[in-house]
Amino acid sequence: MKWIIKVNMRDEKIEKVMATEEERHWGGRLLIAKLLLREVPPTCEPLGRYNKLIFSSGLIADTAITTTGQISIGGKSPLTGGVKESNVGGSAGKKLAKLGIRALVIEDTPKNLSTKVLILAANKIELINAPELKGKMVDETIDIIRKKFGLNVGIICIGPAGEMKLYGSGIAVTDEKDIQIRYAARGGLGALMGSKGLKAVVINDNGTKTPKYFNSELLRKTGKEIVQYLKKDPKTENRNMFGTPAIMEAANELGLLPTRNFSSGSFEDIQNITGERVRKVIVKRGGVGRTGCSCVKGCTIQCCNVFPDVKGKKIVASIQYENIALLGPNCGIGNLDDIAEMNNLCNQVGVDAIETGAAIGVLMESGEIAFGDAEAAKDIINQIGKGTYIGRIIGNGTKLTGQVFGARRRFYKITITSSTFRYTWALFICKAPICKAP
Repeated sequence: MKWIIKVNMRDEKIEKVMATEEERHWGGRLLIAKLLLREVPPTCEPLGRYNKLIFSSGLIADTAITTTGQISIGGKSPLTGGVKESNVGGSAGKKLAKLGIRALVIEDTPKNLSTKVLILAANKIELINAPELKGKMVDETIDIIRKKFGLNVGIICIGPAGEMKLYGSGIAVTDEKDIQIRYAARGGLGALMGSKGLKAVVINDNGTKTPKYFNSELLRKTGKEIVQYLKKDPKTENRNMFGTPAIMEAANELGLLPTRNFSSGSFEDIQNITGERVRKVIVKRGGVGRTGCSCVKGCTIQCCNVFPDVKGKKIVASIQYENIALLGPNCGIGNLDDIAEMNNLCNQVGVDAIETGAAIGVLMESGEIAFGDAEAAKDIINQIGKGTYIGRIIGNGTKLTGQVFGARRRFYKITITSSTFRYTWALFICKAPICKAP
């Protein structure tokens, strides 16, 4: 991987630059951090002309080493104002690496905002107009792109939330069969992509050659050893069965599970949403439902799943611990189908399910809708996609939601160390009820 592709969205100039010797030793989040420090003013407006959106695979993304095919996406965060890098699965990371691209850098903002698609291929790089994608949900966007560019391309795109530049929006990446919709979700990167007028990136690696490795046998041997280590590690040995929801019950017992806007750390309906329960429902319903799925080709941890409805049709893929916790107990909701539907709605409108669940929790405690009202919560997420006033508030994240509704909370931090899980957990316990600001 030797090329850095720079795309200026103002004059639509595309520059293909040879990476320096030093830059060839940078990959993923390191490369993003280096480029941001070197090229982006720290005081710049995150959605303004001087911020940059950067895509970068890891140093060995074009190999068969497990988990290495993910892609890092970053820039100055619209949500926090700090450096943001989000690591995401899907097929785009490996395809970008196979094209020899060390980094894709999206610069500046267009004079007149429109809907653009960037095509990356072995023999061409071009920006095209795609007005037919404006305002489309993520699945609709993927479907239109597939029909136009084929089944073998990698797709990176945003939903309507990103186009509206909402700070809670993320960037979606598909797998090779469009089953797993993975998200570079945190920090408002979808808004950054939307500010550039970029709806999607299409990556076509047809015609690329298999790279030559310095020592193919050592690479193969090392890859096998890594797989064995992962299979033996207690943190990953059951992930293919239960995925990240495996820690739901433990988090609940330790008092760490976000419940009713973090007012409690334990949820009374925990048995309905444990990792074991998720697997049991998936197996019972059958159809397209399955556990042990990979977020990126070649991953041996396989912590993802496809959660089906009662007829075996996909509701969402994948449903993970964080999304269950924030859309579920944090909102007083203990029904897996409701949580999965909310998760899918977040994926379609293009917002981070974690940030959105937290914002809805604040809204519920403010009294605007009731804890446990799943239908009202779904309606709120739908309104994000429609761009209503309440939708835009929630779509801009927890902080703005709290400010708009005058939410106040006093917190004390307690750190609990669990030797069983080898983690240090930080728990915020409410010492005063939420109230309206005077």
